[in-house]
Amino acid sequence: ANGQSACPEPGPVGAAMMGLEALRGGSAAENAGLIRGVLNNEAGPRRDIAVMNAAAALVVSGMATDFQEGARVAAGAISSGAAKKKLAELVEFTRQLGRA
Repeated sequence: ANGQSACPEPGPVGAAMMGLEALRGGSAAENAGLIRGVLNNEAGPRRDIAVMNAAAALVVSGMATDFQEGARVAAGAISSGAAKKKLAELVEFTRQLGRA
């Protein structure tokens, strides 16, 4: 009702238009490497889509007022290393659960 599109265009948040082939993954090991690339702040369509997905989650959760703010927060979390650190914490937490 606020006039904003439910599916924002990628351009306003700095993402380029891309085909699905640019996002295609592979084996579990290949996909893990792709995720590491995103979290290591490697520019490209995979990082762009991760930022867009995180931006949407931040808006829905009320942690960002609009998609552009969400994209800035998400991009900052990746470029600062905070997202990578949070994943490492999650991995360690799940390993500890497995030992319990």
